[in-house]
Amino acid sequence: SNVYSKNKNARVPQVSADFVRKNFTFYDRWPWANNVIHQLGKHIVDIRLLSTCLQDYASVADMTLITEKIQLPSTKYVSIHNSAGGVGSLKLLPQETIDAISDYLWVKGYSVIQTGSPSEPLIKNAIDLRGRTSFWQTGYILQNAAMHIGPEGSLYHMAKAVGGRALTWISVTSPEAFLYNDPNFHCVTPKHTREYKCDPCWWKGESYFHNKCMLGLETCMNLPTA
Repeated sequence: SNVYSKNKNARVPQVSADFVRKNFTFYDRWPWANNVIHQLGKHIVDIRLLSTCLQDYASVADMTLITEKIQLPSTKYVSIHNSAGGVGSLKLLPQETIDAISDYLWVKGYSVIQTGSPSEPLIKNAIDLRGRTSFWQTGYILQNAAMHIGPEGSLYHMAKAVGGRALTWISVTSPEAFLYNDPNFHCVTPKHTREYKCDPCWWKGESYFHNKCMLGLETCMNLPTA
């Protein structure tokens, strides 16, 4: 059957039957099939658009977010973040590493702003805005930053939606599905699964729900070490 929008004259296309048929295992075994998400050859945003019949109306390149103005430092600044939610510790750099990055930025004349949850460790030298900004104000911070630095996660994707710049690292998630083909978005870990020391394992099994390395390691081998 056909799917229609509220505007009865605007016909909304159905999800591509061929795409679903060829990749049915992915849809049928969610979320455990996500460890092979890179085999779909599409960004996660485009996969979701296909899954909701909107692939002819938008693409990953269309992501935008309205922001709300907030008072910011008069000097140039970098947004910095080292958290990825309740299941994200395998995505994170050691605290001493992120502190050293902040130190380097201060030496280079940048202010450093940290947003996120109040429960996240405070990064050295950072202007502490943890838990003090709305969703839209956070977007404004990212939009006006010289760069956002942090793991692949919500703030990295928000920076893309507001037209910002970002430096990220990726460890347990698929680079094909979660990184952007954009010169303003840089990744310091390999962009192709075949170059990884260990295959991205996010959603591969029960370890996803417990935030544990399948090899029993404390730190993901794919994280940058320098």
